[in-house]
Amino acid sequence: MRGSRITTGVLVALAVALTALGAGCEADVTEPVAEETATPAPSTPEELPPAEPLPLDEIEIALEPVLDGFAQPLYVTGAGNGSGRLFVAEETGLI
Repeated sequence: MRGSRITTGVLVALAVALTALGAGCEADVTEPVAEETATPAPSTPEELPPAEPLPLDEIEIALEPVLDGFAQPLYVTGAGNGSGRLFVAEETGLI
């Protein structure tokens, strides 16, 4: 019987402590506040009139050799840094 009283007392004390802890936590809870950003709102571009398609007979396409003398070119790519350089990979591994 005595062990039962201790267990009940411990459970009651634990329940009171948890209730007090829960009440304390609720007091510290604050609503989230949206922070304003310093970035300006994007400006709306002026509306452009719809572009009319160019008639196909007015389009001229031409190929212009840049360099020759490759044995077995496989791939051409740009440098990717705006320099205008081109890299040609050949089948032998030469770039």
